[in-house]
Amino acid sequence: MRLKAVAIVASLVTVIAIIVFLFRGPAAKPVATNDFSYTLGHQYGRNLVIQGIQPKEIDMRSFLEGAKDVLQGQAAKLSAEQMQQALQSWQRTRDEQTALVVQANQSAGTKFRSDYARQEGVQSTPSGLLYRVLKTGAGPRPKATDLVRVHYSGKLVDGTEFDSSYSRTKPDDLPLRSVIAGWTEALTLVPAGSKVQIVVPPELGYGTQNHPKIPPGSTLIYDIELLAVL
Repeated sequence: MRLKAVAIVASLVTVIAIIVFLFRGPAAKPVATNDFSYTLGHQYGRNLVIQGIQPKEIDMRSFLEGAKDVLQGQAAKLSAEQMQQALQSWQRTRDEQTALVVQANQSAGTKFRSDYARQEGVQSTPSGLLYRVLKTGAGPRPKATDLVRVHYSGKLVDGTEFDSSYSRTKPDDLPLRSVIAGWTEALTLVPAGSKVQIVVPPELGYGTQNHPKIPPGSTLIYDIELLAVL
């Protein structure tokens, strides 16, 4: 069984075990219990979304029926082998779909980067990073081990914004050793007080990973203000 399938099974077992514990006896405070049960379900659903599972991939009737069988002590309708095969089949389908998405995003990203590289003022590095300095600051230049304060926005090549400190109305303090490689490289090229636009190929970003707001294989565009080196 693939690791991701194993992780999903482990998550399901954990959640079902918690539900079994909660339903051992009558609830003393029905409203509070309902609130907690809703919260538990909401958090688990969020975890599934973070893992990249789409609502259309889950048949809720069957999902709840499986949980109900456990809660009521009923025999499983599928053998352990059948469950394993079902998860492996789902994983194969997911891998095939992901490969198509990666291919499309890489193709779109390659074209975008090729066009962007020809624009005035754009520079490139051996790693494939593209950047354009919009404003040059007079502060110190950060090292890859520094903590920096930044304001930024991030977009996909189709213009979809996936993150922005501006929308949160507060700059972020970020350690350069823990951000994506494209960020680390770009911000060590300019002094504090600078504003730079960078175009990050997938291999310097999130690669082919599933990310809640970033499709696998995506090229990323960031506008970054390097406010300070902390």
